[in-house]
Formats: sequence, C-alpha cells, structure tokens
Amino acid sequence: MQITNSNINFTSRNPVIRFADDIARKINNEYPRLSSTKMEGMAKSTNFTQNIYQLHKKINMMRFDILYMNLLKKNKYLERAKLLTDEIKIKKVGNCQESAELAEIAARVNGIKACRIAGMTYKIGDEYESLDHAVLYVDTKKPYIIDPWLGFADYLPNAIKRFQKEYNAFFNFPKEIEDCKVKFDYITEKYTPTKEELESLRENFSNLIIKKGSN
Repeated sequence: MQITNSNINFTSRNPVIRFADDIARKINNEYPRLSSTKMEGMAKSTNFTQNIYQLHKKINMMRFDILYMNLLKKNKYLERAKLLTDEIKIKKVGNCQESAELAEIAARVNGIKACRIAGMTYKIGDEYESLDHAVLYVDTKKPYIIDPWLGFADYLPNAIKRFQKEYNAFFNFPKEIEDCKVKFDYITEKYTPTKEELESLRENFSNLIIKKGSN
C-alpha cells in the first residue's frame, strides 16, 4: 500500500468521506480521551513535560492491562472491543493506536467491511522510517483513512498532504516532503465477523451507529 504525492487528489467532500468524518467525530464524542503524543506535538509542550510523562505512563499501564486480560481470557473480537472501550471510558486516555481501534469498531457497526488498522512509514531513497502513527485503512476502490486521533477522514492523497502540512507538528517528516513516499502497512490480522458476530457488535456498540440523516 504505497502512494506518492503525485497521485490524483480526489475530493474529500462527498458522501463517503463525510460519513467517515462523522464516524471520527462520533468516536471522539462517545469516548473522549487525552493523548500524550498529541500533547507532545503542541506548542509549548516543554512546559508540561511532567504532565505528558504521567499521561504516557497511564496509557502504557492501560495497554498492559488490556493485553494481559485479553491473553488471560483468550478474548475474541467482541470481548476485546468491550474491554478496550470500558478502559477508555474509565481512564479517558489513549493515543493513535487506541483511536484506530475505536475507528475499527465504529466502522464495522456502520457497515464498513474492508478495514484494518495500518501503520505509516515514509521512504526517501532506499530507506523507510516509521512515522509512529496508526490509522484505520479502508481498502476500497478509492482507499481512504479514518483518523479519530487527528479528527478527520480523507482519501489517501489528501490525507497524506494533511499529515505533511496541516498536522506536520505531530510527525517526523523529512524536509524534502515533496519527494517523500508514504506507505501504509497493516498491523492487525484480517478479521471478517460472521453475521451473528456483527449483530452482537452492533448491539453492544449501538452508541457508535450513525443514523441516516443525522448529519
């Protein structure tokens, strides 16, 4: 999944992206959370080093608890999703990984099927560097991403430009960004819920279902 800045710049103002934007907004309304990495990218973040450290520590502890419980109980997707959202509701923290996982849940209950969490890397010359960022990658004819961490959704060419310019403070892009190739690599296993699993998911996460005409 590699795309360069020379690709067609599909417009983001269409029903598909508007709906994906609504999903990102819905997630952030239903599961408000503080992000240590987002705070690091903000102006004057050095004034809040201790706060950021404590927040980062809290997120790591939450991740460890979730991982331990999932391994201990051998949880399936629905149980993992419930555990994640319960923890976020209580602790109200999360970085881009948690945001992408929330996006995956919300996308599924809203009928988006071909979606998986992907990490981002950039390439200049023969070298790839991680951008240390996770998004929900929707693999359709015109692939797009949903990124609740930054609060937007867009087709890949537009999203990459926004990462590089609008949200550049959060990423380690090189100065030669015009020659920079961005690649999205899946970091989760492919999962296709059965009809019964999807019904259970929609029942448990009805709060994330966007009703037609609600926007």
